[in-house]
Amino acid sequence: DLYHQYQSYQNQFNGISKESLSQYLNGKLLLSYSSLDNYYRCSFRYFLSNILKIDKFESTFYTNVGNIFHSILSKCFDSDFSFEEAFEQEISNYSFQNNEIFLLERLKEELRLNIKLIKEQMNLTHFNNALYEKKFYLTIPTNSNVSVTMMGIIDKILYLQKNNKTYISIIDYKTGYLPDHLEMMIYGIGMQLPIYYYLVKRSNYFDSIKIVGIFLQKIIEQNNKKEKNVSYLDKKRKSLKLVGYATSNQDDLEEFDISYRDSELIKSMKVGNNGFYKCARVLEDSEFAKMDEIVDQKIKEAANSILMGDFKINPKKIGKENVGCSFCPYKDICFYKEEDIVCLEEHKTLDFLKEGDIDA
Repeated sequence: DLYHQYQSYQNQFNGISKESLSQYLNGKLLLSYSSLDNYYRCSFRYFLSNILKIDKFESTFYTNVGNIFHSILSKCFDSDFSFEEAFEQEISNYSFQNNEIFLLERLKEELRLNIKLIKEQMNLTHFNNALYEKKFYLTIPTNSNVSVTMMGIIDKILYLQKNNKTYISIIDYKTGYLPDHLEMMIYGIGMQLPIYYYLVKRSNYFDSIKIVGIFLQKIIEQNNKKEKNVSYLDKKRKSLKLVGYATSNQDDLEEFDISYRDSELIKSMKVGNNGFYKCARVLEDSEFAKMDEIVDQKIKEAANSILMGDFKINPKKIGKENVGCSFCPYKDICFYKEEDIVCLEEHKTLDFLKEGDIDA
């Protein structure tokens, strides 16, 4: 009866057949950094968001501002660029309330200053070529007849062609939170910049790629507190410094950042008589290679699991943080239990990038 059916209720997803899933996907699966991130945080979260697509995206003032900033920054180095024209053209695509228009005017001036300072930063590098808002697509081999494609849109790639090699640095703009650590990538989480490098490396745009850096750049300063003896201009220069990981090869690094010994371009980059300071985030070529290997494994692992219909409720907990349920809109659907949580060891360093097998 209904009472006993209720008593026997369990929250786990009973699955979907490979054949039904393949038919639903119409033979094609498109993956991105964000969808992979969903999958590795919790495979059921991915199923709801990226297969069923039950969450309706609703734009907010800040998502609209982010789109405006990204679009204008992708055009600001054009020879015929006009800031006023570009800004008016972009905001005409949106409808803003009166109180939002007031804030938008302040953000407009911040964007204007961003562009001025980012152009100043170009005086610190010999990387004199760039791609903006570039889309990359890569076919991923799987055990299924479904065609799997990994895609990414990279805000900026700076590069230098020298000695039959292409030296590249990848930069992604951020208007909000800066996820600037890679310690969770061993579990497939937070792999945005490594995935971008993975895609660029396998594209046909460049020959003999040598990675010099993968970085984030914060383009909206949310800390408006005044600092004693620090001008707003200096504070803004500091906030626009690149955050991420650079090569430990000083010859290559100097080509990208001529100020790298006490960098005006990269946050915490400093070199003394005994080498890099402890705060400098640098990686050996072998560590970038291991990063690429982990990304390759995690993309293929996720693709094959998705196509097998593996969508268990399995939010991940790393250390004390439940990263599977963080900002998840589906808590009222999954009713996860403590036994559903997958507890993983917290990595506080990138030691897993050292030579050896990947052990997650």
